[in-house]
Amino acid sequence: LWRADLTDATGAAKIQVDRVGGDGNLWADVEGVALWAGPDEAGYIVVSVQGRSWFAVFERGGDNLYRGAFRIGPGATADGVSGTDGVEVLSDPLPGFPSGLLVAQDDRNTNPTETQNFKYVSWADVEAALGLK
Repeated sequence: LWRADLTDATGAAKIQVDRVGGDGNLWADVEGVALWAGPDEAGYIVVSVQGRSWFAVFERGGDNLYRGAFRIGPGATADGVSGTDGVEVLSDPLPGFPSGLLVAQDDRNTNPTETQNFKYVSWADVEAALGLK
C-alpha cells in the first residue's frame, strides 16, 4: 500500500504505508482499497485482504497509522464474507446508516449457497469494533 503525491509526475516521492508479509499488516491477495473520508482530510483507508478474508484499516492522514482489522461474520440470514473480492465505503450518512456504509464483495456463499454477492455493513459497527471514534 503506497501513498503518493499526485503532483509528483515521477512518483519518486511515494511512501510505503504497509506491505504484504514480513512485518506488514497485509496478506496476499490484496483485492481492493476504499476511502472513508472525514472532515479536513481525516478518515480511514480500508483494504480488502482476500487471503485472510478480512479488512485492514489505516488512518487517512498523518503517517497512516494501522488501526486494526476486522472480519464480517455471519448474521441471522446470511453467511459471513469469505474470499473478499473488493470493498467500497461511503462516509456520507444514509437512512439507517448514519455514519456511512461499507460494501464488501463476498466470493463464496454457504448460507444460502449462492454465487458471489455483496454484504452491507454499517460504518458505525466498524467504528465500534476498532474503537475508531
